[in-house]
Amino acid sequence: MRKADAAMDHAKREGHNRLALFTEAMNSTGVERVTRESCLNTAREKGAFDCHFQPQMATADNRIVGVQVLLRWISPALGVVPPPNFVRGPGLAERLQWAMRRAWPPDRKKDERMKELILGGARSGKSRHAEQRAVLSGLDVVYVATAVAGDAEMAARIGGHRARRPESWLTVEEPLALAARLEDNAGPGRFVLVDCLTLWLGNLLAEGEDVFRRERQALLQVLPGLAGPVCLVSNEVGHGIVPANPLARRFVDEAGWLHQELAALCDRVVWMAAGLPLLLKGAS
Repeated sequence: MRKADAAMDHAKREGHNRLALFTEAMNSTGVERVTRESCLNTAREKGAFDCHFQPQMATADNRIVGVQVLLRWISPALGVVPPPNFVRGPGLAERLQWAMRRAWPPDRKKDERMKELILGGARSGKSRHAEQRAVLSGLDVVYVATAVAGDAEMAARIGGHRARRPESWLTVEEPLALAARLEDNAGPGRFVLVDCLTLWLGNLLAEGEDVFRRERQALLQVLPGLAGPVCLVSNEVGHGIVPANPLARRFVDEAGWLHQELAALCDRVVWMAAGLPLLLKGAS
């Protein structure tokens, strides 16, 4: 009777209207399946799954259009279990959904007011990383752009950033009054992305000392109290030689001082190099 049950179970798993003759391999397969399901239940209770998130890109224009969630299970008893071996079977899908919530729980209380600073050199991948963070938040996104198209090259850069952003994102252009725009747009259910602070800093210095001091201080005062998550992107410009131009030297100094003060205020600070994030502060 046990052999007949094993053959019937094998036929069911292969699909409808199938005939299966018992073989000894069916016994071992059944034992493996029972062992796997038992380990799966234990893994679920212990939250032993690991989730990885992979952005999906549109090849035509390199825009982020979605996110793929990859589930991994490393069992002490079975080793690395391939996904096809643990996502099959009656009831397993529901249990895996529960396990994924346990493995990567949405910590809204922690994230709803998170302030993040992403630093990096030119073409380090900082903007793309910030955009990925915005997508993964699952929130409505407000993109605060600080650049001014002063020449054709900058206009082309701005155009590239615009084309890469999802159409559902709200874009707010603000070269100077950043603190005011953050107060207008930050809030629960919204992820505010500012790109970038160094362009904003240059705009302020060009406007004169009074505007520079007022707007800089306003940002530092407003940022901690904003109700929703805010991600700030900025260029690290202090790793080169000391500039010969006095204004350039001041720009480098002011950027460094601003980054230090913002890093102290932010919950998470990331350094980008060659498209790879290095966590400097906060949880991964």
